[in-house]
Amino acid sequence: MNQHRIEGLSVVIHDNHGARITCGNLQIVSASATYNGINGINGRVQFTKVDGGKSTKIEVSLTGLTTKGNYYLAIHKTGVIAEGRCPTQDLFDPYL
Repeated sequence: MNQHRIEGLSVVIHDNHGARITCGNLQIVSASATYNGINGINGRVQFTKVDGGKSTKIEVSLTGLTTKGNYYLAIHKTGVIAEGRCPTQDLFDPYL
C-alpha cells in the first residue's frame, strides 16, 4: 500500500469520552492538475466525481493560451518527468 495514499482509509468520529460514535471511508472525489507558467500557461484543470461517482465534471481555467481555436487535453498514465518535460506515451483509456 502506498504510504501517502488516503483513499480507503477510515475517519472515525469519537465523542468527548473517546467512544467511537461513527466512521466512514475516505473517497477521492476531486483531483486537479496545476500549471505554473511553463510556456506562459497558468491555471488548473479540475476533475470532480458527480452523480455518486457515475460521472466526472471537468473544469478548465487556463491563461496564456496564445492562439485562438480549440484545444484538447489528454490524460497520461505517467506523471510529469520534470518541470516542462511532459509524458509522450501511455495515454489513459478509461474504457479498457
